[in-house]
Amino acid sequence: LYQGNESAFVANIKHFHSEYRQSFAVNINRIFFNDYDATWFASLPDQIKFHALIFFLQDGRAHLNDVAVEYELLEHFFGAVKHDNSAIVHAVIEERLLRGNFKDAELWLAGDLSTDGLKLLATLRFLQNRNNEAIEFFNAAIKALKKETGKRNVGIDGLHGYFFNLALLRSRNLNNLLLLKHQAQIAIRQGWQNEFYLLNLILLEAVDIYQGKATAEHSQYLFKTNKFAFERLFHALLLYWIGEIDPMTGNAKNSAFLAELAGFCQQAQRLGYGWYAAVSSSLLQRLDYNNEPCRQIAQQYLQSPFNEIIDLLPQVSAWQRALDALTQLTAQPATSVQKELRLIWSLSLDNNGVFLAPKEQSLGKSGRWTKGRPIALKRLYHDMADFDYLSEQDRRICAHIELEKEPAYYGYSSKEFYALSSQAIIAAVGHPHIYWANEESSNAPVDIRLAAPQLLVKEQQANLHISLIPPITTQKIMAQKTASNGLIVYVINDSHRQVAEILGKNGLIVPATARQQVIDSIASIASMLTVQSDIGGTSSHAISVDADSRLHIHLQPVGQGIQIEMFVQPFSDGGPLYKPGVGGTTVLAEIDGKQLQTNRDFKLENRYLKEALSKCPELYAVKEPKWLLDDAETALEALLHLQELGDFAVLEWPKGKKIQLSREAGLSQAQFSVRKEKDWFSVEGAVQIDDQQVLDMQRLMSLLNTSSGRFLKLEDGQIIALTRELRQRLDDLAGLGDVQKDKVSFHPLAALALDEITNGMKITASKPWKDQLLRLSEMGDLNPKLPSTLQGELRDYQREGFQWMMRLAHWGAGACLADDMGLGKTVQALALILSRAPQGPALILAPTSVCINWLEESQRFAPTLNVHQFGSGDRQDMLDAAGPFDLIVCSYGLLQTEAERLAQKHWHTLVADEAQAIKNALTKRSKAAMALQADFKLITTGTPIENHLGELWNLFNFINPGLLGSLQKFNERYAQAIENQQDQEIQQRLKKLLRPFILRRLKNDVLTELPSRTEVTLHVELSPEERALYEALRRNAMQTMMETTDQPGQKQLKILAEIMKLRRACCHPRLVMEESTMNSAKLQAFEELVDELLDNRHKALVFSQFVGHLKLIRELLDKKGVHYHYLDGSTPVPQRKRAVNLFQAGEGDLFLISLKAGGTGLNLTAADYVIHMDPWWNPAVEDQASDRAHRMGQKRPVTIYRLVAKDTIEDKIVDLHKHKRDLANSLLEGGEVSGKMSVEDMMALIKDID
Repeated sequence: LYQGNESAFVANIKHFHSEYRQSFAVNINRIFFNDYDATWFASLPDQIKFHALIFFLQDGRAHLNDVAVEYELLEHFFGAVKHDNSAIVHAVIEERLLRGNFKDAELWLAGDLSTDGLKLLATLRFLQNRNNEAIEFFNAAIKALKKETGKRNVGIDGLHGYFFNLALLRSRNLNNLLLLKHQAQIAIRQGWQNEFYLLNLILLEAVDIYQGKATAEHSQYLFKTNKFAFERLFHALLLYWIGEIDPMTGNAKNSAFLAELAGFCQQAQRLGYGWYAAVSSSLLQRLDYNNEPCRQIAQQYLQSPFNEIIDLLPQVSAWQRALDALTQLTAQPATSVQKELRLIWSLSLDNNGVFLAPKEQSLGKSGRWTKGRPIALKRLYHDMADFDYLSEQDRRICAHIELEKEPAYYGYSSKEFYALSSQAIIAAVGHPHIYWANEESSNAPVDIRLAAPQLLVKEQQANLHISLIPPITTQKIMAQKTASNGLIVYVINDSHRQVAEILGKNGLIVPATARQQVIDSIASIASMLTVQSDIGGTSSHAISVDADSRLHIHLQPVGQGIQIEMFVQPFSDGGPLYKPGVGGTTVLAEIDGKQLQTNRDFKLENRYLKEALSKCPELYAVKEPKWLLDDAETALEALLHLQELGDFAVLEWPKGKKIQLSREAGLSQAQFSVRKEKDWFSVEGAVQIDDQQVLDMQRLMSLLNTSSGRFLKLEDGQIIALTRELRQRLDDLAGLGDVQKDKVSFHPLAALALDEITNGMKITASKPWKDQLLRLSEMGDLNPKLPSTLQGELRDYQREGFQWMMRLAHWGAGACLADDMGLGKTVQALALILSRAPQGPALILAPTSVCINWLEESQRFAPTLNVHQFGSGDRQDMLDAAGPFDLIVCSYGLLQTEAERLAQKHWHTLVADEAQAIKNALTKRSKAAMALQADFKLITTGTPIENHLGELWNLFNFINPGLLGSLQKFNERYAQAIENQQDQEIQQRLKKLLRPFILRRLKNDVLTELPSRTEVTLHVELSPEERALYEALRRNAMQTMMETTDQPGQKQLKILAEIMKLRRACCHPRLVMEESTMNSAKLQAFEELVDELLDNRHKALVFSQFVGHLKLIRELLDKKGVHYHYLDGSTPVPQRKRAVNLFQAGEGDLFLISLKAGGTGLNLTAADYVIHMDPWWNPAVEDQASDRAHRMGQKRPVTIYRLVAKDTIEDKIVDLHKHKRDLANSLLEGGEVSGKMSVEDMMALIKDID
């Protein structure tokens, strides 16, 4: 610059802009424009001034940056008079064109035959809507570029290149569209360095869609976007022209597509890019996009000629595009000038394999083509754009070139092999320059013909339906040289695939008003396809007969299954077979030497086919009526349905291969008797298959065991078919009862399930069974009244719960009230106790923390009861004196220590509240509960299953002993299949057995007035120091576990201990290292959360399973002066009660609670936030704790936060929640049930975090 060396300056600034684009503007501004010296800048040579400005202008145009100062300087120094330097002239004109200013363009570009001059003149003509002239000037620019560069395969890139493409597209001329694709492919070959790389990929797909050669659903790039201004505008225009703008904007991922375009529109208007502002604003208005600034911009350009580009392509319907595409399939591009080079293909056969080899021929001076020189497939694979003479069909063949690599050995690089796939011959059909090998100079191209499908045109109501028969599928290629030196290829060719794609999966529907267009279109492809049409007439030389429309169903055993294919045979004495309802209506054929014709009744054929499919659901939706049912059960289902179709279907088997299948046996053919044996009921009987065949109970049960479906295979090969209902009932009979050779025994409480199973069968009932059914009927009619001494109004669902419990008590069965937490199970149980109080004493078992609640609620709702807390005073005297109207409340802790005394007393009513406390059959507490005697037992729990089905068995063993059999039998019959195999049928069977004894209502179903509940998981990032500590503990745990040789039970305990350390480390380093000075990221997150809650006057419950963690939280709150209450397992009952009452009365902002001690039985609706400091294994326990706030009486929305240490074992525990969420709901509501955690599962919690 300071040496005045113009050429060196220009070379350096170009290099700088190319290689250091990010820092270019900063540094050039520092030199020229930050402290702009107008006199000094004016004194610089024009070349330097120009190059100091031009790169800013180019970048500003591409990204719609503000370069108003630079443009003003360009106009100031170079805009008044045409400059001698053509580059400067071109830059001025280019900037003006995009700003909608055509000043001096014609004058300054006159006689300019340079590439840049011609492409600017072409762009001017395009913007003036003089399209043909634009194409001429663009083609002249390409010719000039070839001459300037010495290359034959060149294209116009950048914005002007895209204007060229749009001009070609606007012409809709086939040759121009081929040139468009060629231009786009050259640009794509440049890769991402081409500023319109993605847009060119989109353009190619859009053109194919517009031509009907492809569909938007199968596009790869059409709906991909970037955020370049001009790409966004052109992309939106393309989508608008092909009618795909709605799918783009309807996708959530691209919801901002038009909003961003509107932003570009406003930016272009501010910066003076008039063409962009005019077109984008008008397009947005056309699309009814609501944006006021853009609407005002569009008003300003209402009369602008720029807006004509919006209608560059007329929008036509999909069927019209498809018909146009059919017409164009056989059209050959006009060749105005014979090319000097062409590609031919040398053809050879080897063992039915077809091989093509490309050769390049040149046109000699004599007008003859040379023999041709081989062209490497590698060149065509990588550099196809270099061969500008390739026809569209050449390119299609080249698309089948495949690259294969030989594996590398001993460090040597792998070899590459290029070959044409066997599919290439499909693309070669109809190619004019394919010759037999070594006969290329014969000038006799090979005629390649295919075994062609047929095109069917038929009337369909007010439309015409065009379809292919058969539907196109992939087939093996077979080639045969003909006597005429041609080639027959038995395969579906590329043209057929185009037709199939144009017509669509279900064929093409065209308005009947387009009949002539259809005729013209199908006529143009008649050389490629045989056409059957019901538009034409019939032959006068054939005898007309009535058509046979029956279905001929061909059945062929294949392995364990059946192949099924349906046809119609229009001539009853033989002749051709057709797919039902497909093909031409008029059929001509020679039968027994006679020329016959018939008019098929498509309506009747289709009705028969539809009826067959509706009666045979195993026949899934297919393109043509042919099925292979390789599953034996499915095949037999289909055969059974086909046998019942009636006269409109003829079943045809290969000779000697017919399958013997009986007619279905249903419920009415089951004949059973029910009688009483000791305390149980037994079922005996048989199923009548037909007049000659009866299956007794013993044989029936044996056959059921050896078959999983409803088809029972006998020893002689015959197959017995049961209805699904009968098979299900028989499975339930065997599954719910105890099978003993020729009979099945049932628990008396399974009477409801047994009655349901045998409903509809022929039952011989003994008197005890009749009495049992009568008792069940009376129970259903029982309508118990609420006791008048109950103080309080029950909701409707609570009254229903009371009546349900009373009915079960009347029957003598125990009950499980499993209502969602917070629905008032206590008051429902009190209503029951009060109603039964005159007949004898009642015992309540409850966790210590909940006993207080029972005492208070009893005084509130049932003041006539004599309520005693077991434990104070003389316990034996209390038990001895207990009688009618006495209610004793006992903790589970005292149950265990006073088991013997409590078991000696006979209770009239026994309620086990929060009964999950006795879920484990092996504990002393559970065994003590099982020893209690009572006329009626009730358990109340919001979580009847927390971890596995064994817990459910134990609870039912408490209320209805023997109903579920022994634990071993229960596991064999139900638990293993449900938990391990997710067997839905067995799950439903268990549900059916338990349904009478479980009542479960969810809050969302019955408490519509309950406020919303929001759950939020806050992931906490551990500090580097905490992460290092955690990782050290984790690796140590892994090493310890890998080295241990303990037995599985001991190993499980060790793993649990290691897991406990990791969980503590997630909460606070001091929980694993008491002297640690490390801060806790989780405690810090808690502090921030609490500050925000208190600032907004919220109250919160804070749960942790670790009392030590709560201690650290207390230290923090004491330091901050936050008023809180505290409760853990060691808190005395009076103090616990006082803390709850104070908090409910509004005193205190937080309530810190240990999860196990205060997760149940408390009413803390004063809080509207719940914070779980650490995740517990079972989400049901957390849900119970959260429901201390989200329950009846809560008036505000409740938000539940879970603080989870990110990328730790806590994350894994939260993932487990998704699988374990309320096993009771899974069983009761029909979902999936999880099982117990194995040693491997626990190890994975540590391993998987790697």
